[in-house]
Amino acid sequence: MNLTIRNATLPTELRSVVSGFCPIDALTSLALVSKEFQIYAEKRLYASVAIMVFTQKTGALETLAKSPLKAKYVQFLSVEFYQFKGFTGLDAGVMENLLHAAPSMTNLKDLRIRLRHDVIEQYIHSLDDIICAGHFQLATLFLNDSHDIARIASIQMDLKIVGLFKISSPRLPTSLLLSLQQRSIVLVGLDNLGLPPWTHISLFPELLNLEQARNLASILGQTFQSHPISANPLDAGRIYTVETYIWGVPSHDIFLAFIDSISELFTGLCDLELHLNFLDRMLDEWKREPVKWPRVSVLEVSDWDIGVGNPHNSSTGFTGNTEEFLEFLRHDQSAN
Repeated sequence: MNLTIRNATLPTELRSVVSGFCPIDALTSLALVSKEFQIYAEKRLYASVAIMVFTQKTGALETLAKSPLKAKYVQFLSVEFYQFKGFTGLDAGVMENLLHAAPSMTNLKDLRIRLRHDVIEQYIHSLDDIICAGHFQLATLFLNDSHDIARIASIQMDLKIVGLFKISSPRLPTSLLLSLQQRSIVLVGLDNLGLPPWTHISLFPELLNLEQARNLASILGQTFQSHPISANPLDAGRIYTVETYIWGVPSHDIFLAFIDSISELFTGLCDLELHLNFLDRMLDEWKREPVKWPRVSVLEVSDWDIGVGNPHNSSTGFTGNTEEFLEFLRHDQSAN
């Protein structure tokens, strides 16, 4: 017996179940069955949209620009531009479609946009205005560091994770870091690579609360595994260098939890760099209350002068492996 659902009226719950079991590549066909199935199919089709401009597959964004209803279904959006000049024919069209579609994305929670430098110069202010206009409430945001992150964070109060592709400066400005210090945010700095994979990451433990520090491995793992940055997925096992920036004296419990988390997540870690605004005070604390440091070949502790603009390292307190650092702390303590 052949069974068709084309002319059948199914309960709402059953239509949802049917669409939920369909593989993504079958949803377009399911949408043709009936208007009811079309709604459920399109909700799944457009819930997560990843645009890699250099693949020339940008039709989904054009569709969203033409259909506010479909744009409303979007919960995750990633737009990534080719990072080398030479393939730029679609850039303007993609940005115009993005700016046109974004105000209708009222359910958007996770936004990741990786622009090329010349595209940033032309569209950065319009994009910042869209993000700050209150159309959506983001929990996760990845952008180039040229954006006005302090302004965005002051508007997007639900932000829990902020990722920055570093272009304008090797380090983030002090004004940005200080503007975020009253928030509990996982802030991640990524080098603006043209090709995968990332091997270097910057973290800011002072912005974390204790729960975030304890669960940092899970938070970052889920962030990059559930919706990887399209052309440059971040594989925690291939992160070899972690830089941390601390401008105050964080809670010892938070710092311990943070170190435990990065040891758990970054299994291939070789180089841990600690940039400290209060170097002597932090060293004294680690002598009194030991830390379970990850076993790395290079552990660098440096004095970080945050200044008033872009902070910089003024001197290095220690460079060596983990065992040598522990011996350094013991020797320094006995000398005192």
